[in-house]
Amino acid sequence: MTSTYPLSWKLAEVIPLHKDGDPDIAPNNRPVSLLSSLSKMCDKVALNQFTDYLMEHKLLTKHQSGNRKLHSTETLNIAVTDILLEAIDKKQLSIIIFLDLSKAFDSVQYDILLKKIMDLGVTSEVLNWFKSYLSNRSQYVRIGTATSTCAALEHGIPQGSMLSPFLFNIYTDSLPSTTKSCNLESFVDDSKTFLTFPYQS
Repeated sequence: MTSTYPLSWKLAEVIPLHKDGDPDIAPNNRPVSLLSSLSKMCDKVALNQFTDYLMEHKLLTKHQSGNRKLHSTETLNIAVTDILLEAIDKKQLSIIIFLDLSKAFDSVQYDILLKKIMDLGVTSEVLNWFKSYLSNRSQYVRIGTATSTCAALEHGIPQGSMLSPFLFNIYTDSLPSTTKSCNLESFVDDSKTFLTFPYQS
């Protein structure tokens, strides 16, 4: 009713998860962001409501398979493979380029995301809720029992939130329309751009 996201839910605890190599070297660890359990329940409700609204009004591109019902990496790969096999049957050549955005969630700019949410026709109350959701976020790092001081987050959508992948979909929704002569299909921040064309000797 107040379009306000509780401030206590905006604090994230970040812990390093060792990937490989020397754990004392920062790039050998993956940061895992831990959020309040209550925030995750609220995010789930918001995600379900917003997803239903966007799907009912067909407001998102069909070229994004991430966070869509009955879609997955498997269905995306089957669809792309089917197109490539059809090209082979027609004796055509195919080129495919795989795109993976580095630190994709951290690259999101709030003003652009909020403008895209507004363009979806949401009410002012919903827009203000998302403004509150994104603003005044902070995090600290914990290694063992040692913790750092809190640092404000100036950009990027919250790591570890159920809403974040969906917000990233909205942020990149116009990406498929930028290609002029090839197709582009995505699963959240992983995209495939491909082109089939007749073989010429």
